[in-house]
Amino acid sequence: MKTTEPTVKTALRGSTVVIKVNWKGTRAHESTGVKMTEKEFKSGLWKRTPSIRKRLNEIDTRITELMSSRKPFTASDCLGKTSTGHTIEWILSDMVSVKRLEPNTVDNYRTSITSLRKYFGDFQLEDLSLDEIKGYARTVKVEPSTMCGYLKCLKSLLNYAANRGYIRENVMKDWKYRGDGYKDRDKPRSRTRAEVTILINRYNTEKDRLMKESIGTWLAGYYFCGMGLTDLTLVDWDNLETELIGGRWYYKLSIFRKKTKELASIMAPVIPLTENLVELMKTRPWSRYSSVKNFNQYTNNRLKKVFPDLTYYQARHTFCSMLVASGTPLNTISSMMGRSVSGISAYIERITESSALAKAADSIRLTELPETPTEDIFLD
Repeated sequence: MKTTEPTVKTALRGSTVVIKVNWKGTRAHESTGVKMTEKEFKSGLWKRTPSIRKRLNEIDTRITELMSSRKPFTASDCLGKTSTGHTIEWILSDMVSVKRLEPNTVDNYRTSITSLRKYFGDFQLEDLSLDEIKGYARTVKVEPSTMCGYLKCLKSLLNYAANRGYIRENVMKDWKYRGDGYKDRDKPRSRTRAEVTILINRYNTEKDRLMKESIGTWLAGYYFCGMGLTDLTLVDWDNLETELIGGRWYYKLSIFRKKTKELASIMAPVIPLTENLVELMKTRPWSRYSSVKNFNQYTNNRLKKVFPDLTYYQARHTFCSMLVASGTPLNTISSMMGRSVSGISAYIERITESSALAKAADSIRLTELPETPTEDIFLD
């Protein structure tokens, strides 16, 4: 049976009561700002809330006016909103075609949208308020870093939609997610020389094959110019070139980074440690996993047994931060890492105290290796 007039319902989204309107295939909703528990909502408390009753009466009056006008209207019109009718999936598809996003990036957006759909149900970007997004961030039980990724994708979609005129504004424009108990911003994004030494010693003595592979993968990323994990898996490790420079031998390769499409001129010293790491990479440990993403997850889980907050990506931050602290020109680092000079700032550790800066400056000497490596740093 066809609906002869718009359907108006109330629902609980997180802990906030919202009003939803359906009309001829269009949907819209708005937050009432009233918070209550699920038990209170089911008991009908919302019916006795003056502000909700008043708003429902206003919507009913507007629907009556729209119906009597005999002009076409949408669910958003019932709430007094303007709507483009574009779904979040349509906006993502448009953004993919315009920006030519990589498949793995698109997958991240779709995962974020799936999480948003589970929480918000059927919604459009223009319907979201900042309070609702904050409620989503507080309520959904995922790792803080995962939630940060979801919100970055949502903010990017909102920004794109606002710039293209699909929505009125990006409600997240001036908001930065901190999160209740959010730890990631306090995590070290790079490791100290002492911690790198611990990883090398652990790699030397580790008996468990999988743990040794995980630590070795981290060290390979560190010594080979902070190479991203995806790029690491694409290198032809069986045919690395070597070059004699200033009396020392170096591994040398050039690759176009998967993420930035920029050329990275990678050099790593030929020492016992890196020779051992190259042999490990020749076994292609990632090939035993369903995807690089899956390999990354298992690698990070094992690395956390060494340091609770250690991840593979910190190898890239560590490489960059140490070289910046030791005075290496940004242009040189940019060339080695396949990243623009402006993008390098994302990897630079914020070191404000001179003592900390001096400590970091002594933490790595990739271009000034000792003639005889010490046993506690390099493999025999």
